[in-house]
Amino acid sequence: MPDVKNRINIIAPYVYEGLWVFDDEAKGLKREGLVAGIDTMLDEIMIQRGGKKFVIVFGDGPFPGHTMTLVKTYDAIDAEGKPYGTWYNCPQLDIEGWLCPALLEYYQQPPEIIYVEVRDKNDRS
Repeated sequence: MPDVKNRINIIAPYVYEGLWVFDDEAKGLKREGLVAGIDTMLDEIMIQRGGKKFVIVFGDGPFPGHTMTLVKTYDAIDAEGKPYGTWYNCPQLDIEGWLCPALLEYYQQPPEIIYVEVRDKNDRS
């Protein structure tokens, strides 16, 4: 059976030891860091939401409720010339950030656009 990835995913970022991280038990990710501009995006989202905890719903295609996009700007390359994460720009926040190779736990290759909805952590709608 082919490896099928979900089209819509959810993470609940939180601050641990002063850094934004998230867990995804199903993917084997624990305290996966959100750094290099993504942390700045999350700080801005937290400010806009008045400090309320939130979840991030994201997918590689448009879906009802998405309000932001991350547009791929370029793949990061390591010293050996191999891809190592991907840089994205969020036009709605005017911030660029790097998503590490853990992105490949969700997609077979980094999407050109990631569609994002931010919801209150306890929102059941």
